[in-house]
Amino acid sequence: MHSTMSNPSNHNTILTADDIPEPYGVLLEALTVDEIVNLADTISGIMIYFKRGNFEETKAFDIISECIGYPKAVEVCRIFAGEHIYFTSLDQIRTQKLHETIRAEYNGYNAMTLAMRFRYSEYYINSIVNGGNKNRGTKSPMEGQIGIDEIW
Repeated sequence: MHSTMSNPSNHNTILTADDIPEPYGVLLEALTVDEIVNLADTISGIMIYFKRGNFEETKAFDIISECIGYPKAVEVCRIFAGEHIYFTSLDQIRTQKLHETIRAEYNGYNAMTLAMRFRYSEYYINSIVNGGNKNRGTKSPMEGQIGIDEIW
């Protein structure tokens, strides 16, 4: 099950079912990856108690149904009925996947194109490709030269 989300303004990247952590993972039978990501964006950082029965009267149900629709909200509440669930953020996973995508697509000449596509600066694209090491690719002093770190 693969889902491509390419709206960089929402920090969405290419996420698959394999990328979805618990507690969201149990929802894969009832929701698509896109719906899980939307739900995570809405309720991440919140501990929710899912009442058994009469869950439709709770504030949590209202929030979830606004996000993914009434029928799927009912299913989510049935899956977690009687449990306290803390929903984590997917931001770190999305960032990691985005960086992997940028590294895979980088060819040495397309930093500006990737920067425009992902709405990052060219400098940041190069930083991602170089693993965050600003000095990567700098040349060592030639034989007989003194490096800047040897001056101090």
